[in-house]
Amino acid sequence: MGLAGHDVNVAHSGKAALAAGGSYRPDVVILDIGMPEMNGYDVARAARQEPWGKTAYLIALTGWGQVADKERATAAGFDRHLTKPVDADVLSAILDAALLKKRRCAAATDAAPSFTKVPDA
Repeated sequence: MGLAGHDVNVAHSGKAALAAGGSYRPDVVILDIGMPEMNGYDVARAARQEPWGKTAYLIALTGWGQVADKERATAAGFDRHLTKPVDADVLSAILDAALLKKRRCAAATDAAPSFTKVPDA
């Protein structure tokens, strides 16, 4: 992904991923489900409670691909569930779409008018 122009930060455990998220503030997070210390479901749930995790696009990238695994990923807060192996072009397209959507939302928020209610006299 780094070769495709994305800024990449790697964490080797669930706890490390949460710590990195707090300082790195990623737009997209790709998590394995079977990680040491915390599984990906727990990391996703914890990330969604953090300011950076509320808006991050979370992708589960795992060898677990049964319907129940996908449902559990959605319930944990993942936006996408991908089963290994994933074609690099497919993953790149998903990243590009997620980042474009985030940029459009940010632009819409910045351009949105704000209103202040004036109390009745």
